[in-house]
Amino acid sequence: MDQYDSNVQVVMDFLEAEHYSKPDISVHRVCYRQFRMYLQKCNCKYRQEKGAEWQKLNEQKWREWRVKANRICLKQLDDVYKLGYPRKYHPYADPVWYGQLSPGLNNELDHYMSNFNSPDKNYRKTVQMECSDFLLFIQFRGRTSIREVDYDDVSAYYYHETDRMESTRRLYISQARGLLRFYASQGLVKHSLYLTMNTFFIHQVISTEIFSPGDIERINELRESSQDFPADEMWAAIAEFEKVLEEHRYSKTCKKYARHVLTLLFVFLEMHDLGYLPEIAQIWYHYEKSVLQSNWRMARKSLTQFEEFTLEGNICTGKTNVYHPVRIDLLPEWCKTPLNEFLILKKREYMKKSTIDMYRSSNVRLCEFLVNEGVRSFDDVTADHMNRFNLFDKHSTLEGKNAYNVRIRNFLIYLEEEGMIRNQFLHKVLLCTFAPRERVVQTLNSDEIAEIESYNKDATDAYGLRRSAMILLGLKMGLRASDIVNLKFTDIDLKERTIRLIQEKTLTEELLPMPVTVGNAVFRYITQGRPLSRSTYIFIHHKVPYDKLKPEVCRKSLMKVIPGRRTKGMGFHVTRKTFATSLLNNGVNVDAIIDSLGQRSRGTVYRYLSLDGERMLMCPLSFQEAGIPLLGGGSEC
Repeated sequence: MDQYDSNVQVVMDFLEAEHYSKPDISVHRVCYRQFRMYLQKCNCKYRQEKGAEWQKLNEQKWREWRVKANRICLKQLDDVYKLGYPRKYHPYADPVWYGQLSPGLNNELDHYMSNFNSPDKNYRKTVQMECSDFLLFIQFRGRTSIREVDYDDVSAYYYHETDRMESTRRLYISQARGLLRFYASQGLVKHSLYLTMNTFFIHQVISTEIFSPGDIERINELRESSQDFPADEMWAAIAEFEKVLEEHRYSKTCKKYARHVLTLLFVFLEMHDLGYLPEIAQIWYHYEKSVLQSNWRMARKSLTQFEEFTLEGNICTGKTNVYHPVRIDLLPEWCKTPLNEFLILKKREYMKKSTIDMYRSSNVRLCEFLVNEGVRSFDDVTADHMNRFNLFDKHSTLEGKNAYNVRIRNFLIYLEEEGMIRNQFLHKVLLCTFAPRERVVQTLNSDEIAEIESYNKDATDAYGLRRSAMILLGLKMGLRASDIVNLKFTDIDLKERTIRLIQEKTLTEELLPMPVTVGNAVFRYITQGRPLSRSTYIFIHHKVPYDKLKPEVCRKSLMKVIPGRRTKGMGFHVTRKTFATSLLNNGVNVDAIIDSLGQRSRGTVYRYLSLDGERMLMCPLSFQEAGIPLLGGGSEC
């Protein structure tokens, strides 16, 4: 009972200091003595529940004034156990903690209340009481002014135990945040103080205490340079960044979470007196990621977009962000620099991105192999190195192996021409040929075509209308997936029922008649399914950002419409092959088919002739004409 007696003495000293009347002090003394006897009888230590139990047992015996007086006595004793100090209460009024504040805190609260906009006197009184609770708490922690409040104070107040209901506790915290926000707007305290008390933030705020020594050292090295973009300027930039997301029509959820993540970063920066730098943000994100749990990808995207916004004043919604080191960047300088210069040269030759990517991938493989072999210069590469690489470099198909070797040979020729390799015949070591083979042309059968037409009739939702329009463009007009996703409003003339485009693969311009079914499908998508967007492309994403689609979407659309097709050749190109075969079966001549497909030669079209079974039967060859001799059997009888 030593702790009990000690806490009772704290209350009694408080009563003396606050000049309570002798009858009031006597009531407290009697209450605590009788409650002590009850605890001894129960053979237990002080608990709040025991106080409530003791009151309930005696409330029928005590007079009404005694019940109220004892309730206040136990409340003040409970304050000492939980807070370390008692608070003032009145049996017939709200708590009067305002009168316990020091003059400095009292004046600061008065200043806040004079700027508090509410005509409701009762509400103002409640706000004053709830704010007094926070100020009394920090006063007990030794603060004489709200300017002295630190992060430990706000965290301790948020987590300190009270017997209040959770909803009431949140109201008290909310009023404390409002008080801090007011003084933050006047520049007297940091914004991050009241943000830290937010229920949605406080559990996700991290400190450098969990950082590795190396990361802490790196942050300290960047501290001075980070002040070029101080935290308070970042706080203003977050609001401007939200406006940019609004202009790009990002959803409310995306904007809200972007602000949440950037606010967490701001709290961290201001808490540690840092400014904004992308490198510091990445170090912070590395540790914050585990706290964000499943939302870490969205957080990473928000940080990347904010970095772009701080540099450009806007964001680019159509690009793919790279978050991990690219393999080429991990190569040593002796091979990375020539390879990058070679890729720049290919880009100047107007090669497509996919072609340049294959050049990069194939030659990075070569460079990684040479580095592992201990080579330190391209001039040290020998035919033996190239032969071993050819055996080491595995591919699933001969075509893939040949395609990579062709691009490696081109890179070796470039190095020879630049004088980086003195052996002018080194590129000949790699073989770039494989046995030719003919593939059977895969087309859609009649049941699958009927399934597509049925889907087109029944499509009503936005995604269904988009799938239907894209598939019919391939099936009825033979357009490639890359050309479909590149279609713009200026390419289509609905009145003349034509489409004019430049093929991405062959760069040839085409003016094609548009069938009525295709025109109707495209029109329905534009008017009923396409999201409102300023994009010039017809087919766009249905979620922010509303950018141009990738060709892969066409294949996925086809798989969605005919899910039962599981044969080889399920790519979207099967619609183009079906279109060409249909023209052949309907007697269209080869030259007209070449024009419709936008092909440069007859070679591709000739592969479809084998599918025209009816006409193939009209031109049979005898065994003798085919050069097949008849031996044995009936010919020798």
